[in-house]
Amino acid sequence: MNRSISSLQGLRAIGAIMIFIHHYCDVSDITEALGDCGVTWFMTLSGFVLSAAYSDRINRIDIRQFIIRRFKRIAPIYYFSLFMMLAIYYHATGLKALVASLLMIQSWFSESRIFISLNWPSWFISDLMFCSLLFIPLNRLFTKQRKWLWLVIAIGVIAYFTTVAVTPADMTLYWIYIFPPMQLASFVAGMLLVQVASRWRWAKPTPPQANILIIS
Repeated sequence: MNRSISSLQGLRAIGAIMIFIHHYCDVSDITEALGDCGVTWFMTLSGFVLSAAYSDRINRIDIRQFIIRRFKRIAPIYYFSLFMMLAIYYHATGLKALVASLLMIQSWFSESRIFISLNWPSWFISDLMFCSLLFIPLNRLFTKQRKWLWLVIAIGVIAYFTTVAVTPADMTLYWIYIFPPMQLASFVAGMLLVQVASRWRWAKPTPPQANILIIS
């Protein structure tokens, strides 16, 4: 694996350490911030690596095949973990939460008993699959509508921070941290950063390497 890929692996390690500290150390403002930043870090890196791998041939990719490949990469470990947790917490699992988890849509429900039921961190996978569904359409949109790109980005940034500012503190966990469209902002930021990286002539990962970097 070349140097640029190794450096991205290092960034993944930093994100993993941040999230580990968040979950396993005493709760404080610092550990809370590390968790939030770690998740954002991973989502941004996901958008970056996928764009780096596929952007040169984005118009030739079959969306259905792309989603199937992403699902096959994610599904085995996801469902293994889910059923392991189901075996432990079966008595406390509601049907709605179980179905949502099986369909990877738990992060679309604002009730905590659903989006953090069973395998708690798996809400991130739900968000990641949502971003993956939009990856190719967004890339094609950016390519065809480049003259409007920065206007759309500006509107998106304003909308994002307005939402952050007006959301009550007791609702931020879901609406700012869990809700898939809010994580999409980080994913898109990673997609756009590829344009900066390409100017530095960084080597681009192959699609298999991209999958390994994001989910391993």
